[in-house]
Amino acid sequence: TDPLPRPLAPFCWLWVGSARPSKTRPGSIVRCARFLIAHRVPGDTVAIVKNLSMGWFVVFLTFWAAVLQSAAQQSEDDRKHFEESKLKAEKGDVDAQFNLGVAYSEGRGVPKDSAEAFKWYRKAAEQGYALAQTMLGVCYAIGNGVPKDYAEAVKWYRKAAEQGFAEAQFNLGIAYD
Repeated sequence: TDPLPRPLAPFCWLWVGSARPSKTRPGSIVRCARFLIAHRVPGDTVAIVKNLSMGWFVVFLTFWAAVLQSAAQQSEDDRKHFEESKLKAEKGDVDAQFNLGVAYSEGRGVPKDSAEAFKWYRKAAEQGYALAQTMLGVCYAIGNGVPKDYAEAVKWYRKAAEQGFAEAQFNLGIAYD
């Protein structure tokens, strides 16, 4: 049997694999079907892949529909996590404040907004949260959500570095280079 490939391997096999099986190697669509079965993908997707007369285009569309459906579910989960974190953050929970900074920075559950990310990183940083202090320093250093200010970046790196936070110590060293 084939070793389990990375998640996008079935898609790659459809493009680069041989559609004609040989005695030593099954065709790419067969290998793709094996992967889907092994990873418990819904049966209707597997059935389409197994049906070679459907062609590669249908397989391609089915695969990406499943990927997009998964992304939509993840987005809904991110939104719920964001709402839960926001309630906690507004009550002063430092971890939740930092998590909101990450959510706004990366667009998890909300649209990306570097100014909002900065705002929540700052709230957590002011409570002494070393990772938030470091992220605040990064925001100042690169001008993300706030105008560039290397003196402020160094100030926040130093606060985190004094708590023994290695990334801040590294960033502080780079700031003096």
